[in-house]
Amino acid sequence: MKDRMVICNDDCIQMIHHCIPGNADKSIRDWVDFFLESCGVDIFALCTAMPDVTNHETFVGERHLDGNESFLSQSQLHDKDILDEIRAA
Repeated sequence: MKDRMVICNDDCIQMIHHCIPGNADKSIRDWVDFFLESCGVDIFALCTAMPDVTNHETFVGERHLDGNESFLSQSQLHDKDILDEIRAA
């Protein structure tokens, strides 16, 4: 029996930023698999809200990066494109 448990608490930002446009689904699976298989993580926790701004569809808050795209940085535009791809899937 292991003498410790390894927990990965991912806030979703790095995972989304890591995603390859047009291949978000596989990118997410690879991200999670890396922690579960390569790093020996026992529990992978994924946070998708901050708390009233979310990375998913919601009727009680707003979706992260929805709004005026002209004010977003290149990094934020990438993340928004990935979130849009996930939502469309």
